[in-house]
Amino acid sequence: MIEDAQALLHYMEALHVVVHIEYASIALLFYDYLLTIGREIRFVWDRTPWSLGRALFFITRYMPFIGTFLTLHVDMIRSASLPSCARWTQAAVYFNVADIVIAEIILTLRVMAIWARNRKVAISLVVIFIGLVLVAVVTVARVQVGQNPFGEALYGAYGVCPPYFAGSNALSVAYMVLVAYETVLLILTLIKAIGHWREPGSSSFINVFFADGLSYNCFILASSTANIIIRYQAPSDYINLLAPLQPVLHSILTGRMMLHLRQDAVLAGHLDTSHTRTGLDFAPTPQAGSSLIQTSGVEFTEAISFEIGTLTDVDLSDSETRVDHRPHHSRSWFGER
Repeated sequence: MIEDAQALLHYMEALHVVVHIEYASIALLFYDYLLTIGREIRFVWDRTPWSLGRALFFITRYMPFIGTFLTLHVDMIRSASLPSCARWTQAAVYFNVADIVIAEIILTLRVMAIWARNRKVAISLVVIFIGLVLVAVVTVARVQVGQNPFGEALYGAYGVCPPYFAGSNALSVAYMVLVAYETVLLILTLIKAIGHWREPGSSSFINVFFADGLSYNCFILASSTANIIIRYQAPSDYINLLAPLQPVLHSILTGRMMLHLRQDAVLAGHLDTSHTRTGLDFAPTPQAGSSLIQTSGVEFTEAISFEIGTLTDVDLSDSETRVDHRPHHSRSWFGER
């Protein structure tokens, strides 16, 4: 009995620490939002038609606010009914899973763009993505939220919601799936990056483009790996220590990537294209006619747009400057290299 009481007390101490991490995650989310809301209003809200890219941006930008507050709510409420605790916990978990899935879709589209929509790469990524998402979602869905003796004792003693997922390996499996897929994305990005860096005369624009992309991949992969290490190496009461940060980091990094792309695209309509620009560009609204942009030593195709029904192909080669705008029905891409 004394050991049970000590276990409950240790859990409450750990919960206190986890709640502080949740507050820190929310603060980080709001801080990043305040830093970037001005650019978002200028480059995304202003006269931007709806499209796949714009929809994904808003989802990855704003859905984490719901998931993080739900997670905090579950850990902060006291004396709610057990069925209510189960529903709130499931809602928080599924919102956070959805946040991460949307961010991974964005990163997948970016890798497809880097590979110029190579059919084999695209099909492979889609198949791997769907398969791994199904494994993660089914594993999480099979957790029995109604059976938790320790949680019920905790609920009876302190009135807190039971840690339904603490005794399950479901989230560990989900993190492993995430790490596996992010490793695939990182390898595909590295292959293309190394190929461009080895080309003689590759421009600083291309180097920065791949360096930025690799940094996003590495940060997200590192956070996913840290969650796995915590779940297997930390005391059981602390297995969710870094879990609140995962969807927040996914949201911030992918949201900033897309916002940077949109910003470059809008500015491209007003700046001389001969200047070096960094990042992956969203194409500006196409004008009549066509031209081809060329940069010494590097040739690739670029198709990025928040606009519906627009595809902009940019061919970079050696001599002249020209941009080729071609209509594309109901498709919006994040970049084609």
